[in-house]
Amino acid sequence: MLTCNEVSRMVAGDLRGEPWRRRLGVRLHLLMCDHCRRFTAEMAALNRAVQLMQRPVPDQEIAEQSARVMRKLRPDTDPASPPSS
Repeated sequence: MLTCNEVSRMVAGDLRGEPWRRRLGVRLHLLMCDHCRRFTAEMAALNRAVQLMQRPVPDQEIAEQSARVMRKLRPDTDPASPPSS
């Protein structure tokens, strides 16, 4: 039976290169261990977040998001109009 340390190291890495018996051992361990299941879910969420952070954001999307935030902060002003002096 694999230990929690072994499973966490394997889950944090890549299981694709592991022999089928090791992958089966990880799955069996995860069936029985709440802590490792939570850790696995957290690692998956972290990986998804990192992938999202790496995607390029178009300038148009940034401008739209900025305008939306400004409208919420100052609903009485139009961010497209120039500031008055």
